[in-house]
Amino acid sequence: MTKILKRSSFNFACAVSFCMALLPSCGGGASKPAETEQSTAPKSYQNGDLMVGGKKGEMWFQTYSGEKAFNGATFHFARDFYRGYAPVIKMVDGKELHGVINLKGEEVIKIEHPEPIDAYDNGYFQIGSMDKQGYLDSTGKLVIPMNYGRSKGVYDGLFVLQKGLNWGVVNAKGEEVTSFTYTDAHGYADNGLMMVEKKYKCGFIDREGKEVIPCSYESATSFEQGVAIARIGKKYGLIDATNQHITGFDFDEFKFETTSVEDAGSQTGYSNVGKRIITEGGYSVFRKGKMWGAVNPKGEIVIPFEFDYMGSADAMGVNVGLGKRRGTYDLEKKEVKWLD
Repeated sequence: MTKILKRSSFNFACAVSFCMALLPSCGGGASKPAETEQSTAPKSYQNGDLMVGGKKGEMWFQTYSGEKAFNGATFHFARDFYRGYAPVIKMVDGKELHGVINLKGEEVIKIEHPEPIDAYDNGYFQIGSMDKQGYLDSTGKLVIPMNYGRSKGVYDGLFVLQKGLNWGVVNAKGEEVTSFTYTDAHGYADNGLMMVEKKYKCGFIDREGKEVIPCSYESATSFEQGVAIARIGKKYGLIDATNQHITGFDFDEFKFETTSVEDAGSQTGYSNVGKRIITEGGYSVFRKGKMWGAVNPKGEIVIPFEFDYMGSADAMGVNVGLGKRRGTYDLEKKEVKWLD
């Protein structure tokens, strides 16, 4: 934890003002203390500067050194800041009213809503609960009516929402971009395509709701670097955004790569985030039969399918194994350096 030092408020300017206050006035009367110019602007913090203190009924925000923020303002309930915003609750006439404050303590969403408000998501705040949820914009205007259930997130003004048991897409005008006929949906990838599922088959739609890759695969991942992993029957392969097969459907299994980050709330002290089908080294890991190997987004084999174990990469190369032997595969030299 970074130790935050509290600066003394007594500085040179204050010392001068104090000394001037001791001098007699020119008129011979009682001297008037000199007034120092003080800013009335609220103090602004940064993400990570503040933590929630207290317990439900009386909560506040404070620095890690214990100094209360926003002139000690208290709330019935408050959540930690996320991307510069924190949902808060005040009790008024026995009723919980919800709103959102920024890192200056200002109400960006007035604390007057009887419905719960969730964290900031790409310019919008989710409001409501259970199967009656919608979205507010950053001014507090209700842009998506509370007619929907769960949400898969907001993607450049497109909302992936559930209505009843099915999923669809709504734009920032509240217009339904797609029909709600999909039994599942992921978020939009960087190439503007989103994986959807219909009648137990997977395909992809674009931002206009057009099904550009028919729902014909048993399963599929989201696109990364222009490719996705799809499954036909029990076999996997790479496809591109035009539904061209980059590889044959020859693979029996694939591995996601995740990034470990420090997480004080985890039992191990770390959590895995950011599932990827393409590793930082630029390849996808597959199993063919009993052997593991890797291909790049062009479908080229970069690690031969000659290993019964393949792990993470480090500065030495990709960790591989065969039987009881362990070693590292050098992607540039295309050779294994065995440890024994």
